[in-house]
Amino acid sequence: MQMELISPFVDAKVISYAAALDDKSYYGDTFIKPILREIGTKYFTPSLMYITKKGFPAPYKLWLEDPLSELWKSTMYAFELPEHLGNDHEYQWTMVCLYHLMKSFDISFKELGG
Repeated sequence: MQMELISPFVDAKVISYAAALDDKSYYGDTFIKPILREIGTKYFTPSLMYITKKGFPAPYKLWLEDPLSELWKSTMYAFELPEHLGNDHEYQWTMVCLYHLMKSFDISFKELGG
């Protein structure tokens, strides 16, 4: 059995639009992502779109220690990240995903000033 991650928001137009939004559009007053929730009410009931998040913790530490440790090292080197980030596993995971995305789309680190 394989698992596939699909991210519908990795689209140039969506990213450009989102980059132009102010902080309140991201964080709202009581719920984060108010724009997405408002759009969602066109397809789902408001009670579903405004339900309290019941997430689960992702095992970033486990992933980054064993199967992805070399990818984390490559990420640190590419972004010139300091060693002390070793305890912030959520930040590490975010940077690994960004690194992988940049490599997938052949985006040069030099284009970013790195």
